[in-house]
Amino acid sequence: MRKIVFIGLSLVLSFARPWSASAATTNFSDLSEAGTGYVNFAATVHDGFAFTSDLSGPYGGLGLSIWRNGDPNHPVGGAITTSLFEYTAFNTTTITRIGGGVFGITAIDLANWGQVKAGFPETFPVKFVGTKSDHTTVEQTFTVVNTPGQPHLQTFTFTGFSDLISVSMQQGVYELGTAFQFDNVALTGGPSSGVLCETAVDHNSYSNGDAVQLSTLRFANFGATPTATEIKVWFGSPNGTNASILNVGANGSTLLPAGFDTNLGPVTLFQVTAAFPRGGYEVSCRLLEPVTGKVLASSLRSFVIQ
Repeated sequence: MRKIVFIGLSLVLSFARPWSASAATTNFSDLSEAGTGYVNFAATVHDGFAFTSDLSGPYGGLGLSIWRNGDPNHPVGGAITTSLFEYTAFNTTTITRIGGGVFGITAIDLANWGQVKAGFPETFPVKFVGTKSDHTTVEQTFTVVNTPGQPHLQTFTFTGFSDLISVSMQQGVYELGTAFQFDNVALTGGPSSGVLCETAVDHNSYSNGDAVQLSTLRFANFGATPTATEIKVWFGSPNGTNASILNVGANGSTLLPAGFDTNLGPVTLFQVTAAFPRGGYEVSCRLLEPVTGKVLASSLRSFVIQ
């Protein structure tokens, strides 16, 4: 597979548009797909925060998922209301800040996992557990309404969920009417120091004729001084081979300016043809300290060619 080259990268980096990193209401509309059914994956990164699944429930698990836009289990409102959920009962979702550090969560939207069945309770609880920097915990439970028909997102407000290093929530059981999906996560204290890289593609799966687009290729330096950084971005395929998209700064010549924050996407990587192996792919980035090789930040986004 041919190497993809970003022409004029230095020019783009020099005239980057700023992003706000101190606070964010994160939604998952960029994960939306047309059609029906679901798409699943182990983790996703948004606005400097990682959403991961432990996949360790008693039933194994498919990890975090979304309903496609036309599915009756998708919340009312179309692509913008695309929500994350644990596909399998008792799996746990955890939110952490990329690169470590503390943060807060002030609000979240919740809805029933899928359409209500006969015998479901009118409401069900969802408990959140926050772990603070001193390793004490704070808990809060919200009561979600099982809305008939297509699910409706409902907004809930947290109290005391600050100075956190993680927030977790365990999936309920759909057949008992206690499973949920979530969106519009209001997070505070996003990365304010250090560097960040973030990758995303515009869909979770592609077929012949589709263009695979790198929707997010984000680099940031939230520190007060310029940071010398070795930047690596690559594309991985099912047969284990990697194609370099970007590899600069090994000699310490690439500086991320103080306060720098930009997204180089969208960029079309390639068009899927019959020659591409079917299976799982990834687009990943890593920022390294040029002299020691220490990993300063990393991100991985997986997708499927089917």
